[in-house]
Amino acid sequence: MADRLPLIFYKVERAEKHIEDLLLACEAFFDSKPYEIEIKVDPDKSERSYHLVRMAEVPDEIMLICGDAIHNLRSALDYLAYCPCNRLTVATPV
Repeated sequence: MADRLPLIFYKVERAEKHIEDLLLACEAFFDSKPYEIEIKVDPDKSERSYHLVRMAEVPDEIMLICGDAIHNLRSALDYLAYCPCNRLTVATPV
């Protein structure tokens, strides 16, 4: 397990970097005002309704960064799960 432990930490650290990049990409996306909402008021009922008029497509970059972060975290879990199994040895009956 000791030899795999650094790999687990590297994968988690890399995932954290991807998550930081993801937050920056999402912030840039939302700063671009990717959607437009229209408010309609019905004076007879004193009600408001909100309508999504325009919505930009989420950039591929955001989806790719998200996938990279998830993959690194999953890999870290795989390494972590493998460590105890690697220590188990089963004696073969003669």
